[in-house]
Amino acid sequence: METNICAKNKLRENLKPMVSHPAFIGGTSDIHIEEQEMEALQSWVSEHKLTSIGTLWASGIGASLAYSRAKTPLKPSLRLIHARMHAQALTLAVLSGAAVYHYYEKRLGEPSEK
Repeated sequence: METNICAKNKLRENLKPMVSHPAFIGGTSDIHIEEQEMEALQSWVSEHKLTSIGTLWASGIGASLAYSRAKTPLKPSLRLIHARMHAQALTLAVLSGAAVYHYYEKRLGEPSEK
């Protein structure tokens, strides 16, 4: 709990120059800043789709290799095969979620015709 508070305080300190910018003057709330950060992240991901997917895939392989090395006594070749399968499953799950999000975003964005 204490580390979460320290992380929030550090984030606020890093965002002080941004909040003092003329565009933010007028009492910006934490929720507003979080929404802007989320929008910035979403726009970056939409512009760099392949980089995002590649990074996710590589981090999935790394995490799976680290976990299997610590928990299971497998040969390195089997660890690599399992890590690749876990990363592919993670990538498919994220791509499926992105497709569902995109579908509902398009569907809710269009006016209904009756």
